[in-house]
Amino acid sequence: MLKPFVALHSENIALSSPVSVLGTPVAGNIEDTYTNLPLVAERLGMISDNMGYIYSLELLRAPRRSTSERI
Repeated sequence: MLKPFVALHSENIALSSPVSVLGTPVAGNIEDTYTNLPLVAERLGMISDNMGYIYSLELLRAPRRSTSERI
């Protein structure tokens, strides 16, 4: 039951790495600017989805822990 949690947690760590070095100049290095906002927004959405799955897994595990603690 811990493998999905660990996989989602690891994916969140990878998704939270900086994207500022991923820009590509497209105007011949002449005052070129770029934005990584679409990539950041996509990653943030994936992290948010993963957190929902992690909390769902925690809710599934909660009844098991409470019944095993009573024994």
